[in-house]
Amino acid sequence: MSRQMYALAWPAFLENVLQTTLGIVSLALVGQLGTEAVASVGLANQIYFVTVTVMMGWSVGTTALVARETGAGQSRVAVEIGWQSLLIAGVVSLAMALGSFPSAHLALTLAGASESVAAVGEPYLRIMAFSVPGMGLMLVCGAVLRGAGDTRTPMYVTFLANGINIVLAYLLVLGNFGAPRLGVEGAAIAVVVSRVVGAVVLVAIVRRRTGESLRDRLIEGATARRVARIGAPVAAEQLAVQVGFLAFNLVAIRIGTAEFAAMQIAFNIAQVSQLAGMAFSSAATTLVGQSLGARDPERATRFGWMATWTAVTWMTLMGAVFILTGDAIFGLYGADPIVRERGQFALLVMGIGQAPQAISFVLSGALRGAGDTRATLVAGLVGTCGIRFLVAFVGGLLLGIGYPAIWYAWIGDWLVRMVIFVARFRSSAWQRVRV
Repeated sequence: MSRQMYALAWPAFLENVLQTTLGIVSLALVGQLGTEAVASVGLANQIYFVTVTVMMGWSVGTTALVARETGAGQSRVAVEIGWQSLLIAGVVSLAMALGSFPSAHLALTLAGASESVAAVGEPYLRIMAFSVPGMGLMLVCGAVLRGAGDTRTPMYVTFLANGINIVLAYLLVLGNFGAPRLGVEGAAIAVVVSRVVGAVVLVAIVRRRTGESLRDRLIEGATARRVARIGAPVAAEQLAVQVGFLAFNLVAIRIGTAEFAAMQIAFNIAQVSQLAGMAFSSAATTLVGQSLGARDPERATRFGWMATWTAVTWMTLMGAVFILTGDAIFGLYGADPIVRERGQFALLVMGIGQAPQAISFVLSGALRGAGDTRATLVAGLVGTCGIRFLVAFVGGLLLGIGYPAIWYAWIGDWLVRMVIFVARFRSSAWQRVRV
């Protein structure tokens, strides 16, 4: 079981390393343009992720169902689920891209951006809209392959796409090697190109593996409803989390631009510690789904706890690194002294909160693999929209605590979610969810 878990987790881990490296390099490049550029890109990215939450939810539903049918030996049904999911993802993500392009300025203003921040963030967000179809197809193709137990192929394609992204961002953000200096717009163009390439490659791989394509296919209602029954609560959860996070950002940006920039950099740094959590969450989703498909709930339970405690070990060690080296890490981003001071406090709290975050990551992945996505929806609503936003708003603005309240809210969110996920997984209700 341990070998099986690590065989799925390590490619997901490396894929997350690549994604994190991309985010760190991108933000470090943008950081050379100043604090307002960091704040603009950070806020615009939060709005962007609200747009793609539907695809994130859809991909989770796809992984859960493909894993369940693979575990049950129903490979043809798994293939049909995969292609139906890709077809719907293509249509929906294209519609979202067309809808988000003209609303970039309004979205930034509603999120609390000042005029100067909105002026920098608007062209970035408009260009990012063109990456939504590529992002959607990459998410769902990766979900199909992971559900079937293949986490290596998405890793290789992510390596290719991220390499393209980093090279283009290096050239276009600062105008290196004679390229045009496009600033934050150059960072967005790099994302669009890399995700289009990644989507094309992954769709071609899925087509070759299955011997089929989207040509002449129509949306099939029964299969679409099965994916939606699992994926819709995850999409709603992710939407609630992102909206709650935007509200959280609204509080932070009202406290101050330097505080908001420090928070964005801290979240970017913290992605390093989340690598294990996301990797073992992905492995738990696949293995729990396949185990339940094979009618072995005891094995599913053992996989869930095994993945959880492994992630806790890794993330706790990384938390210690954050606490001990916070100022030096922030120095890599070229942050000014005020941002670095705020950042040290942020990494101290993040270091303390690594264990509850790890438990929440992996057990939520295990529950999603079982199709128990309504429980994860409840946890997301209570934690992010309830605890995180309310504590930040009341403490940070109404009571005048300011910047520290943001991080009290952050750790409170993860503690509450941990309690909900542990209680749910310890019960046996998730083993009886119909998918």
